[in-house]
Amino acid sequence: MKPGYIVFSADRKGFIENSIKFFRNFEFNHCFIYCDKLCNIDEIIIEASRFGVRFDSWTLSYLNNPEIKLEVWDIGIPEDKANEMLRDLKKYLHVSYAFLNLVGFIWVWFLAKFGIISHNPFKKGIQCSMLLYYALEYLNLLGPLAATEPADTAPDLVYKAVQLIPNAKKIAIKDFDKTELTYRNNL
Repeated sequence: MKPGYIVFSADRKGFIENSIKFFRNFEFNHCFIYCDKLCNIDEIIIEASRFGVRFDSWTLSYLNNPEIKLEVWDIGIPEDKANEMLRDLKKYLHVSYAFLNLVGFIWVWFLAKFGIISHNPFKKGIQCSMLLYYALEYLNLLGPLAATEPADTAPDLVYKAVQLIPNAKKIAIKDFDKTELTYRNNL
């Protein structure tokens, strides 16, 4: 694993997690960025979760959790550029989570059923895909997300944008009930 890898995850449990999957019709409900090391602590990620924007343990919170499914993407950026982007994202540390964004997802979903295009009306705080939006914006890799407001992003939109990055490739997966990654040459 290298700094700057983008990870999509799905959790079997949790009302918020399952609501995101349902209303966005997408298998993953969360996304974050692998950082590698922080203050000599190995395997750290930066994410926006219900605790706000924070660093967390890759191994304890995600890799060793059998209730979580993962997909890891290398977006093809040099390690020094990845580290610059991660340093830039530190400015969001301790910003609160955008809990009302879930209500906004439902609002946008409901109006879309009637052919009405709407934006998420809740813009306070940061949710996971907004953090990835800011990371891709820093790297000039927004692609189709450039036409989207940060509050309107969701894991499915970030996933589609990542797939369109010229050198991006899915490098590893972890299914439910597993505690290790299967790398691309074994997929």
